[in-house]
Amino acid sequence: MGAWCTDNFSNDIATDWVAALEKSKGLKVLMSPIERIHKNTGYLQIEECSEALAASEVVAAAISSDYSITPESVQTWLNTKKGFIFAKKPQIGANHSIKAINVVERILNESELKELWQDSDEFENWQGKQQSLLAKLRR
Repeated sequence: MGAWCTDNFSNDIATDWVAALEKSKGLKVLMSPIERIHKNTGYLQIEECSEALAASEVVAAAISSDYSITPESVQTWLNTKKGFIFAKKPQIGANHSIKAINVVERILNESELKELWQDSDEFENWQGKQQSLLAKLRR
């Protein structure tokens, strides 16, 4: 995995996903990584976890209005009216948050990404970032 950093947007997989989100309309691209893990009963791979954590950060930013760690392009996407049905901003609410919470908790409990971070000196820092994400999602 490139661009090794505990921030959920600071890896190549998340960066590629954000680029796809920027071009999207509606919530399909946003919710796809969360839905994929939500439905997956098997072992969670790094790629799907990285996308789901970035998507969960976007959901958290939308419901908490805390854009402190989101890329500027994500802030623009969340606040734009262009492209959405009847020129309305994306409606992200409690149902999206609940799914994101479940996904983040699952990644924290058992995933390839967790195992990768456990083998590093930054595991506690990474866990702390995920706990902060969960706190924002629970607001």
